[in-house]
Amino acid sequence: MEGQGGQGWHHRDHYIKCRAPPARMGCVFCEIIGGESEAATVYEDADVVVIMDRYPIDTGHCLVVTREHCETISDMDPAGVGRVFGTAHAIAGAVLKGLGADAFSIAQNNGRAAKQVVPHVHVHVIPRYNSTGTDWSAGRKVASMEDLGRLAARIRPHVEADAVGSAGAEAGEAAERAGIRRAPQRAAPTP
Repeated sequence: MEGQGGQGWHHRDHYIKCRAPPARMGCVFCEIIGGESEAATVYEDADVVVIMDRYPIDTGHCLVVTREHCETISDMDPAGVGRVFGTAHAIAGAVLKGLGADAFSIAQNNGRAAKQVVPHVHVHVIPRYNSTGTDWSAGRKVASMEDLGRLAARIRPHVEADAVGSAGAEAGEAAERAGIRRAPQRAAPTP
């Protein structure tokens, strides 16, 4: 691993390759990955960090965040997208087991019009409980780091690192076998 600070972490042999510009100063996820901001971590490897959402939709809401700063999945290669969603799959299982959730939702937004709040690729894994319904916005409040840490500790033992890595690798290999290639590079937005 190289460098930290405003540029976040960069890995020489990073699995997730991104065409987007380097991490931006002020990106909350880059600050968390760089150790500049606090988060309750559930899981991490060379490609992703899984943290508890500070503004949870429901109890146990996790975010699978790429270490490499990519704004949208269109900026990533298919193998990297496979790694992110393979991790989301494993985290969903861990959330069900660790928190006794009845179901889960997975969401991933790309761009301002899609309601992407933080322009850094992340996947929401949201536990769902029969007792709370499925409202996406009602009652969102800032959760305390203490509460998020307790929830992360309940989920963490159910995350199987081998399953996370193999699920993502298999998804990436399947994309390559199918001949799926990176999307054409988009022009950078003008300020």
